[in-house]
Parts: sequence; structure tokens; C-alpha cells
Amino acid sequence: MNQITKEFKQKTSQNGLRVFLVTLLLLIALVVVNVLVSLLPTSVTELDMSADKMYSVSDTTKRALSKLDTPVELYYLVPGGEEALVNEAQHIKLFLSKLPSYTGKLKFKIIDTVENPTFASSLGVAEDTPNNSIVVKSDKRTRVLTVDDLFYYYIEGIGKLTAAEAQQYVYMLQMYGQSVTPTYHFDGEGQLLGAIDFVTTDVLPKVYTLDGHSESALPAALTESLTLQNMAIDTLSLIKTGTVPDDCDLLIIHTLRADLSGAETEAISAYLDNGGKLMIISSPGISVCENLLSLAEKYGLSADDGIVIEGDSGNYYQVPYYVFPSVASHPITADLASSTYIMMPYAHGIRIDEQLPEGVSTTGIFMTGESSYIVPTDAETTARPEGQDPASHIIGVLAEA
Repeated sequence: MNQITKEFKQKTSQNGLRVFLVTLLLLIALVVVNVLVSLLPTSVTELDMSADKMYSVSDTTKRALSKLDTPVELYYLVPGGEEALVNEAQHIKLFLSKLPSYTGKLKFKIIDTVENPTFASSLGVAEDTPNNSIVVKSDKRTRVLTVDDLFYYYIEGIGKLTAAEAQQYVYMLQMYGQSVTPTYHFDGEGQLLGAIDFVTTDVLPKVYTLDGHSESALPAALTESLTLQNMAIDTLSLIKTGTVPDDCDLLIIHTLRADLSGAETEAISAYLDNGGKLMIISSPGISVCENLLSLAEKYGLSADDGIVIEGDSGNYYQVPYYVFPSVASHPITADLASSTYIMMPYAHGIRIDEQLPEGVSTTGIFMTGESSYIVPTDAETTARPEGQDPASHIIGVLAEA
């Protein structure tokens, strides 16, 4: 019995040793695996669990980052730091943490703005920058992306909207007995690529908006579009400068309420003669601005008096002067024709001369339907004036010379 007990204890001891050794080897293996995993990029270790993979990195972004040759720093400004990240903020962090995996030129860091309240200002960024903003920085310049830049809502037939705009449209449609559910989208990939391009490019195209004639501010959508194309926007007072700056790649005149002076007209004309580009956004009543219209006349264009009224209810939004024009097929409209509607409220007609000046070509970009007509700017009704036949009207033109 003692011998049996002794042998049992020896076998048990040997089995226990084997189990201990196997367990020890498994623990060592797990430690090794964990160490190796910790060395892998987050693009491998962290998975995008969103329903539509909206936070995944596309091949286009991977290729763009692989060609990055200028150091770029990404700072995620979060009150409370990484532990405070929840919901969308956590997904943004997940997306950002993947990007350095595709280039050695990109660094990413989360900054706790509670512990570091002056960090934003040390980057040259306003201290009141919204929470959870991203600062994209290089030695050349800096750009800030807010949460509103990264996310947007989309309504079919309307296009991209902020949360406030989407809520307004939903409310308006409900008033008319209609319902719509905006879809939610993450645009961080495109926004970040644009921001990285902005802070790394050597030369930024320069856009000037004319000032000094009670002009309206540029619409937010236009400003956003120009910014996404990495165009620097500044104002220009020709009364002060006398000439259009040499670095002006595009001059915008937006709904001025007083005419240009003769000297301003000559300065802009000289700019155009030297290959400059001009965008005129005008409103009904523009016919009183004779100097401004003289610039358009050089390209065979003139303005109709009055407001264009769309007679086809399918071509306007709620009121017949909120026009949805048809969009001509042209390289300049390639991104517009099939993506969304363009709304042009309070538009006036544009006439193109039958005989254009030598070397000038024109293209009608935006047109109304065949049942549209024009009413005076002071009309008390949108009814078609007696004796006026309905016809399509051009409300947007591209002229080239």
C-alpha cells in the first residue's frame, strides 16, 4: 500500500509538474503574443464595428498618405482626454489612430484640454475652439476641423446639411404633411485629406471677394466649397488698392448693392484682360449697375430685369421663385449634375448675344423649365404678366475667352 501510495504521489507530482510547465509555457506564449500585438498598428488591431464601416480608411486615403512627404501632426482636443471619449468621439479617435499606420510622416495625439487649457493657443488656434476639434498642423500652416465639419446629414433632393439645417427641413416638410428621414454621414476622411493637403501644399490659390459696395457675405456653402479646395479667401477694396493683386486667382463679386466706380471697372477689366477669373453672383435689380454690367458685356452677356418665376411645380421648392434649375453637362458641373439639386432663389435671367465678341465662347450652365417667366422686382403677385410667353431662361452662364 505504501509503495502504491508512493508511486501515485510521484506520478501526481510529475503530472502536476507537466501541467505547471504547460501552463507556464501558455502564459509565456500569451505574453509574447500580447507584446507582438502591442507593436501592431491600430489599423490591424482595432476594427471598425459601425454598421456601414463609415470609419474605415479607404484605399484612396491610404495611397494619399503613403505619398505624404511633409511632417504633419494631428491633435484631438478632448476635455478629459481619451477616457472621456464616447460615441462618435470614440469613433473619431479610432479613425485618427489608424492614419499614422500608412505613413511615417503623420503623428497623432489626444490632448486633454482640461489639463492643458493653453495648448490650442500654443498652436496658434483660438482658445474657444469647440470641444473635440481636430488640429491639423505642419510647419507651413494649421487648420481646425470641428465636429460639424466631420459629420453631416443628407436629404435626397436637398443635399448635405448641418444638424440644424436638417432639423429645419424636416420641420418644414412636416408642416406640408410630408415626412423625411435624413441620413447621417461621417465625412472625416475627405475633410482630413483636404486639411492635410492644405497644411502641406506650398502655394494656396487665392480668392478675393470685392468689398465696398454693401455686398452680401458669401453663402456658407460657397465658402465651405472654396475652403475644401484649399483656396485662401480674403477681401479686396479696389478703392484702396487701385488694382487687383497679382496673386488673385479668382475675384468674386457677390450681390453688390451699389455700382462699381469707373476706376474699379477699369482695374477689373485690366485684370480680366491679363487672364484673370471673375465670378459675378447677382440678384434682380442688377440692371442699375451699369459699370458692373459693362464687364459682362465684353463677353456678350446682359441681364434681364425682374425675378424669374418657375411655372412647373416640379422645378421649384414651395414657392415658384425658389428655382431648381436644370444643370448643363460641362466639366465645371461634373460634380453637380447627378449628385443633388441646386436651388437658386430670386434669380434673374441672363441673355447671351447672338453675335459674340471674337474669341469668346459661352455656355448656359443653369436653366429654368420651359414654363418659366419673369415678373418685375416690385410685383405684388407671381402671376405671369399679360402678353409674356413662357420660356426657358438662363440663370447661370460660363463665359471663356
